[in-house]
Amino acid sequence: MTKQLLILSLLTLFGISLALTGCSEGTQQQAEVENLKAELETIKAERDKVADERDQLRTQLDAIAGSRDKLQVQVQDLTTSGDTLQGQVQDLTTSRDSLKKQVESLTTSRDELLKAKDEATAKAQNAQSQINQLTEKLEAETQKVADLQTQAKQMQDAIKNLQKFVGP
Repeated sequence: MTKQLLILSLLTLFGISLALTGCSEGTQQQAEVENLKAELETIKAERDKVADERDQLRTQLDAIAGSRDKLQVQVQDLTTSGDTLQGQVQDLTTSRDSLKKQVESLTTSRDELLKAKDEATAKAQNAQSQINQLTEKLEAETQKVADLQTQAKQMQDAIKNLQKFVGP
């Protein structure tokens, strides 16, 4: 495009200089000058058209740059949100690990308590068995004491009866 303008300008200057020098071929040169002027007008129209296209492209470029800036802000916001979420995930992971340790500790404590309960239950059953045995022995001994008391009373009665017969 610039080349065409340069060539056109040179041709125009050349044509004008020939016209000014008074060349004998004035009509032919006049026709060439008219052709050059027409070509110059065409080139100017093309230049204006290209300038309009350039302005439209600049407008589009500005719009695209604005969109790019908005997208950049969104990307930064998303990055910040992602970092925040990553921090929250790490906090939750730490909390989960802590809770998992607490659950494991409680499970261990529960298992120990269940074992202790089973041992205590076994001891209680053993003690109950011993209590039952001792109760049976106590009842048997109580029965023996009652029998002995009955026998002692009978003996006392027999001694009293004998004393009545024997005299004092």
